[in-house]
Amino acid sequence: MMMMMMMMMMMMMQMTRRILEARCNVQNMTSLDAKMTYIRAWQRLVDSGTAYFIVTFKGCKKKV
Repeated sequence: MMMMMMMMMMMMMQMTRRILEARCNVQNMTSLDAKMTYIRAWQRLVDSGTAYFIVTFKGCKKKV
């Protein structure tokens, strides 16, 4: 139990550090520049803009 609490505290400290670093990176940007930086980072994600759908038709066992 104690070990789990220590791990949670370490994760919180790491997240806080990352949030503060990110804030420092955008602190001097204009609103538009910060938004564009966010959009570019989002677009670099592996599954950005990708959606998968499984479609089945009545009377057909093949998935399209």
